[in-house]
Amino acid sequence: SFFEESKNEKILDLYKVKTGKINGEYLTIFPQLDLEFNLRTLKKMKYNSQTGKRSKNFFQWYNPKKSNLKQCFFGSHLLNHLEFKKSKIIIVESEKTALLGMLYFENKYLFLATGGLMNLTKDKLKPLENREIILMPDLSPTDFKNSAFDYWKTKSEKFSNELNCSISISNLLEENATIKQKDLQFDLGDFIIEELSKKSI
Repeated sequence: SFFEESKNEKILDLYKVKTGKINGEYLTIFPQLDLEFNLRTLKKMKYNSQTGKRSKNFFQWYNPKKSNLKQCFFGSHLLNHLEFKKSKIIIVESEKTALLGMLYFENKYLFLATGGLMNLTKDKLKPLENREIILMPDLSPTDFKNSAFDYWKTKSEKFSNELNCSISISNLLEENATIKQKDLQFDLGDFIIEELSKKSI
């Protein structure tokens, strides 16, 4: 609702996001397409149409090959897209946040999503060699011993040495978040929505 419908449709088409239905309820379908546009898997999720928050009581994977599931980043098929061949890449956790990032920054960067904290792996990063990558994980509560930021920071240092790409981690959220925002585990998408909500008042 914060963006023009035509822009929303363009981004949804770019990432090949679809809508489905189960038991009369709508769900969002995020495909993982690799560089050759092969479908690795589909991630099906439900969202609250009022709050935009995902429903935690529904989550479903669809693996077209039924076995040998080899995931890639959400948005990987765009790495060789003419518009993004030289773009800086920002990797976030949530697919929804990747879409919001593309809309808010108007394609200034290419956003990819891991689909979860633990899904940042060397295999998934290999197609990104020779690219500049910025990691932006979700915030962690202040009492967490091992924060998402620390976990991805360790990974970034390790993978930077092993792969031919520039990997850095953004501390933008860490430095600007309130304790409440950390405890709520805000991500970039939450900050974007919060900022746009203020402007629309």
